Amino acid sequence: MPELPDTHCAMRVPAWWHPDATREDVSVLWRCRFRVDGLRHPGARWWFSGSQRVRVWLDGRFLAEGPSRSDPWRWPVRLVELPELTPGDHVLCAEVWHAGPFSGIGQMGPPAFLLAAAEDPDLDALLGGGAEWRCHHDRARSALRGHHWPRKRPYFPLGAGERFDAADHAWGWLGLDFDDAGWAMARKVCSQAGNPWGNLPLGARLVEDPLPPMARRPVGWARLVVADGVSAPDAEAWFGGTPLRVVPGQSARLVLERGGMTNAIPNLRWSGGQGTRIGLVWSEAGFDPETGRKGRRDTLEPGRELWGFRDEIHPDGGADREWTPPWFRSFRYLEITVETGEQPLDLGPCTLTETEFPLTLRARVEGWEASHQRMWTAAYDTLRLCSHETFFDCPQYEQAQFGGDTPVTARCLYWMANDDRLARKCIDDIHAGQLAGGLMQCRYPSRQVQILPTYGLQWVFMLEDFLRHRGDPGFLAPYLSQARAVVEWFLARRRPDGLPGRIPHAPFVDWASVFQAGNAPQDPDGGSAIIGAMLTRALTCLARLEQHAGRPELDPVWTREAEQAGAAVERLWDPERGLIPDTALRASTSIHAQVEAVLAGILDPDRARLAIGNALDADGVIQPGTFHFECYVLRALRAAGDRDRIRQRWPRWLDVLERTGLTTYPESCGDPRSDCHAWSSGIALSQVEDLIGLRVAPDAVGADRLEFDPDPQAPPLRATLGHPAGEVTVEFGLADADGRREAVVDAPAEIILPDGRRLEPGRHRVRVAPARRPSATE
Repeated sequence: MPELPDTHCAMRVPAWWHPDATREDVSVLWRCRFRVDGLRHPGARWWFSGSQRVRVWLDGRFLAEGPSRSDPWRWPVRLVELPELTPGDHVLCAEVWHAGPFSGIGQMGPPAFLLAAAEDPDLDALLGGGAEWRCHHDRARSALRGHHWPRKRPYFPLGAGERFDAADHAWGWLGLDFDDAGWAMARKVCSQAGNPWGNLPLGARLVEDPLPPMARRPVGWARLVVADGVSAPDAEAWFGGTPLRVVPGQSARLVLERGGMTNAIPNLRWSGGQGTRIGLVWSEAGFDPETGRKGRRDTLEPGRELWGFRDEIHPDGGADREWTPPWFRSFRYLEITVETGEQPLDLGPCTLTETEFPLTLRARVEGWEASHQRMWTAAYDTLRLCSHETFFDCPQYEQAQFGGDTPVTARCLYWMANDDRLARKCIDDIHAGQLAGGLMQCRYPSRQVQILPTYGLQWVFMLEDFLRHRGDPGFLAPYLSQARAVVEWFLARRRPDGLPGRIPHAPFVDWASVFQAGNAPQDPDGGSAIIGAMLTRALTCLARLEQHAGRPELDPVWTREAEQAGAAVERLWDPERGLIPDTALRASTSIHAQVEAVLAGILDPDRARLAIGNALDADGVIQPGTFHFECYVLRALRAAGDRDRIRQRWPRWLDVLERTGLTTYPESCGDPRSDCHAWSSGIALSQVEDLIGLRVAPDAVGADRLEFDPDPQAPPLRATLGHPAGEVTVEFGLADADGRREAVVDAPAEIILPDGRRLEPGRHRVRVAPARRPSATE
């Protein structure tokens, strides 16, 4: 993300803060009154930033929020085009919230501040550098430590929930007529973000926000599941929008279900209720209180409890109160508990505004079976919920952007949404998390450092994926120095036999049952076939990147290194078992070693098919622990040309939905921690690349070459898929007795048929049979 030039208006205005409030673990409200005398500014360009989160209103109407998640050295400034300002009085309001030590793992930020600037000098005097801000320390919001997880405390780095004390809030503060005379005048944090000596007095390096505003839309609840302590008619009336009266000394419990996982900003309304406590628990599912295991997600079975993220509200007795947190909640179920004091509470509705990255599903498939449609929809909903200001691994627990998870997410969205905006930001984000010597943080932005060295290799894979699917070598060029540093870090640890030495930290591969912490097995001195194969693939990817976006003279250097690394892994081949062991000492064998060797091109097609088949059939071979690695199994089977086994594995993705009532894909194949995990969405790739049979060619740049080889057993269908130059449409009927089928393909790219024949971009009618020469009519 390029920094703002010194001449940019946002670089030449002061940053502000409350004169007495701390600059973390704090919420501050801001008001700026101004008058427009005969001037109108339709579409005026106004910039703002703050730390960590800012919400802005103009004349009481929501205007914008931001900035996008990042780190202090790439801190975004967001552009807003203001609506027309009519002559008269106006008020611009903002809320700046900084969670400090209670921030989620992915929420970084410099010390709290507010900054605003307008490109028009007259408007800047009113709403930018010349604005007169009054501010109020909003003590109503404070961190609520600990989530509702009675049996065990999971890894839950999402940050603290919120305690909201209504008595401390400045009610009505968004209104033009609100009396803010008692509010403090803002003080300058610094006169401008940078200075001529190269210092950063703001504590942040400002960049233009690379993302559009997040999409928002109102959504409703599917049903009222539980209503304890209130009558059935009253509960139903409340579900329909009528306030529910909870009398003094009474307790009530209400459970709402959304119908599937949701990321939404809640708004809860009430009146009265001084001395009442309202508890909110946002949960994925009902849990068995004894075992901690989840039940079916589409029903709340008797005796099961809702565990998860929690908030707490303390009413002040006033009328027409409402609570909206500064960050969304992720959930399927909401449990509301009410314990009244001496005053009755009239509990209003809890409305929801769903929020997500503004993706549009461009891909459409007509004609395939309901099972494939269900898997396709679940994959897209998983991706949608895991796409926000960064890619998320999961929205409920971490909201962290992992370099090893995101290649699958990005490739799915290239096909399904024809969108690479988040992928570009992800590549830059992970690059910004680099450490000394070639190591990279496995997730970024991140408040804590975690090192999974293999995720640096995955980031290199993502760069090459981007080159093949989206092109734009100029975008990729600045990242190649770090890609070189990643592979050189591994090469520096090579043993004399060519295999990697002992790789420190956590060389994560998969949550396979016998992998310690999910890490690739290693001998005391290293010798990992899995890591060696991954390194081979990364070197091959880097050679391609150098050829198109870097230093072409290094292409043969990395190609030679890849050949040597691959040969070291190949020497481990066990001809009797037809498998590659996990390490040189051969203590274990996993499907992971076979998959990585196939994907790296280490095994020829015959041995690739043999190794994958043996790994799936032989006893004692370690199997995948996640749908994430299942995606790579499918890719390896595709490379080995084993369509039968690909079809045999598809039902796994359908079974988990039918067995659990999930509408998204979970983290792992067993009892998952997370019910919505982006790395599990790879079934959509297999549907495109194996069933429809459309793949970006290995030597493509920007998807300028597409391979077309549909599954002979696929039903007649019509598919439209995303492409950087527009879209690709495929339509085909039933295969004949010889496995041939007639298809119509329309693509803005060269089409490569199974026998190697190449067709120019455009519309073609072909008869396709795997490994046979098709006829073509242009």
